[in-house]
Amino acid sequence: MVDITKIQCYDRTQTGLFFDFNDYVKQLCTNEQDRQQYLEQYSKTVIYSNHTDSFVNIFDINSCSGLNCFVPLDNLYKFLIPDYRKTGFYNSIFNRKN
Repeated sequence: MVDITKIQCYDRTQTGLFFDFNDYVKQLCTNEQDRQQYLEQYSKTVIYSNHTDSFVNIFDINSCSGLNCFVPLDNLYKFLIPDYRKTGFYNSIFNRKN
């Protein structure tokens, strides 16, 4: 399980729904080689990213990859999880055979 407190959140809800994709990948990739491979591809894909220091003075933006994502928190989003687990993204990330 990822430490959600170490991932930049991009919304105003108490629990958070949208998070920075790079921060999420850093939490998911425990293997440094996988992390470096991702960052190499990311730098080829996202050619420019910038952000303000805060979101409407509501929360600070400390990291912003230019991509956001949903983080599947079973205890918070039970109604979304069954369908999310059917997506190609979920299966390619969480059902990998190493």
